[in-house]
Amino acid sequence: MYMLYDYLFKLLVIGPECSGKSSFTDRICNNKFQSSYEPTIGVEYSSTIINIFNRLRIKCQFWDTAGKKIFIPIVERYYKGVAGIFIVVDISKPGCVEKIHFWINHYLKFKDGNPIVMVIGNKSDKHKLYLNKEDGEALVKKYGFLYNEVSSKNEINVFESIQIISKTIFENYNPAINCQGIRLPPGIDLTKKENIERENCCCIF
Repeated sequence: MYMLYDYLFKLLVIGPECSGKSSFTDRICNNKFQSSYEPTIGVEYSSTIINIFNRLRIKCQFWDTAGKKIFIPIVERYYKGVAGIFIVVDISKPGCVEKIHFWINHYLKFKDGNPIVMVIGNKSDKHKLYLNKEDGEALVKKYGFLYNEVSSKNEINVFESIQIISKTIFENYNPAINCQGIRLPPGIDLTKKENIERENCCCIF
């Protein structure tokens, strides 16, 4: 029976308001960019299917959360059962860059399990930036997080980011221990499928 995807990864998108979370997910899921987006109220859902290692079809299920302070208690509920987390910040605004630590600490306080975390320095197309890639990488390294600098507007490193986090999720999970945030199409045995995939998959970036 033909399946639309091999694995489903549940991904959470968090970060300050107006950091470009919706434009980031919109670029990945619909390959489009709008000059303005309505503020997210609560949580918005979207999904897309990508290919990794030239053979595995991954359904990426995004939960795009609101960044306003009033909605932060809602965000806390969505840490449960995710395979990966994007912390998106606008690196063209110093006030937004300063909130990286708040969102990292928020995740550490309410996290469930050990999902793969990537901090996204968004809006790299802007003339003035307040966090360069090297400093961003150094900032998140001590937490074991990934970092990438992107422009959703100009389609720079956005699709690279979803590839990197998806490959890292796949390479780091053990279905016999923890399948958090990872699902298969109905009727598929995760342990048996995982063994087959690893026998035939050459995991090279």
